Amino acid sequence: MSTSKSNEQEESTSAAADPVEEDQAFQETYLEATGAKSSKSRGHGYMSTRSNKRILQDRLEDQAKEIHRLQQLMAQKDAEKEAEKQELAAKLKQEVMQEVITMMAQNNNLLPTEEVMHEIRLYNFLCNVLN
Repeated sequence: MSTSKSNEQEESTSAAADPVEEDQAFQETYLEATGAKSSKSRGHGYMSTRSNKRILQDRLEDQAKEIHRLQQLMAQKDAEKEAEKQELAAKLKQEVMQEVITMMAQNNNLLPTEEVMHEIRLYNFLCNVLN
């Protein structure tokens, strides 16, 4: 009766144990019993090592993930550069506009001179280029 009770307790504890923990315990026991110095996993047969095909597939998947990450990073950098470019263009346009308005205010009583006409053409050209 006591042997059946102890067997039931062993079964309940082994069923509750994690398979990874069981495997680890087996590996440690195997190494102690045989005195082997290899760290290679034992008791899994052909499944203990990955095939070359699987290794290459894993590498390809990792490289594809890295490429995707780098593409996202490049797209983000491009978007930042484009936003900075737009901001700079708007700032330059505003400065040129202010300069033209200032010049026109200074020459308000005079007919447009060649210099003012040149500045207006320059302003129009810059507006067309920046848009």
